[in-house]
Amino acid sequence: MQWEFPVANGAYRVNLLLAEGYSGTQFAGARVMDVACEGVVRLDDYDIYAHFGGYTPGMETFLVTVADGSLSLEFRHTPFDDPAIRGIEIVAVSQSNVLAPSSAAVGFGTVLVGQSSAPQQVVLTNLG
Repeated sequence: MQWEFPVANGAYRVNLLLAEGYSGTQFAGARVMDVACEGVVRLDDYDIYAHFGGYTPGMETFLVTVADGSLSLEFRHTPFDDPAIRGIEIVAVSQSNVLAPSSAAVGFGTVLVGQSSAPQQVVLTNLG
């Protein structure tokens, strides 16, 4: 599934409204998809059920910058069922007072109760 939303050049927050509502995909790994925005994969091997559970709504959010007058959003197939989306919200944002992390995710691996994980460094950059 692919969309092109005509927008003015600038910064946008994209909110993806998600829920796994199909009875045949009520287990982890049943539906896995990639989501790309402006040509960059934002959600890789994304499993709605694994993140939110069955019949439970949730939202994923990311910031993008549009430079060509069109916000591109693509839901890519994987071998596990078709991509699914419940809603898309695109909100123009001001670059002032926006922080950008140096990493999209921080992984701590498996940490047992009573143990500590190695510290992870994240740098926040003020985009304003």
